[in-house]
Amino acid sequence: MHAIKSSTAAVTLDDMKRLMESVIDLRTAIGRDIIHGRMNGDDTDVIVENILGDVAVLLVSNWAHNFFPEAFIQRSLGEPQFADDDDSAMQEAYLNEGF
Repeated sequence: MHAIKSSTAAVTLDDMKRLMESVIDLRTAIGRDIIHGRMNGDDTDVIVENILGDVAVLLVSNWAHNFFPEAFIQRSLGEPQFADDDDSAMQEAYLNEGF
């Protein structure tokens, strides 16, 4: 891991607007977490952990990467979330639900 050059950053109004847009962008990821959990018979706590993981990485870490790129990873919303996302039944389930 690289050393962090600074532990502070200035946040602008535009930064906050982008953060709010990023919250809305999580809709697909969270929808897929729920569908994936239903398809696999996951307990509610597993689904919640998957949602929280997506919020941590796809929202917080991605946003923080803008300010501290050496300390936070960035992941695309388009990347598969689960190992079986390419499965035809899973893809059909996502499409049928609008995700």
